[in-house]
Amino acid sequence: MTHKLLAGAALMISLAACQARDEGNGSTVISVNRNAVDQGLDQAGNALQSAGNEVKDAADKAGPALENAADRTGAAAKRTGDRLENQVDRVDVDVETRNEQQR
Repeated sequence: MTHKLLAGAALMISLAACQARDEGNGSTVISVNRNAVDQGLDQAGNALQSAGNEVKDAADKAGPALENAADRTGAAAKRTGDRLENQVDRVDVDVETRNEQQR
């Protein structure tokens, strides 16, 4: 939120650097304070860079947490698979076949 305010402030500074005046002869003269515009754009760039750094830091912190969650999920899935395999190994099936021929 702070970065949005800084970017907005930089835009306002850039716009304030422009002045328009009517010469009275039907023409309008617009003058631009280049230094003020550059300063405003620098402030906006700094705000965006700071926001980008915050996003990077959040991603850096989230990466290990996601990896840990994936490891725990994989371990739980393996335990479940092992339990299922043990249950299947304990199933005892007896099959009787009869071979009767009718004539």
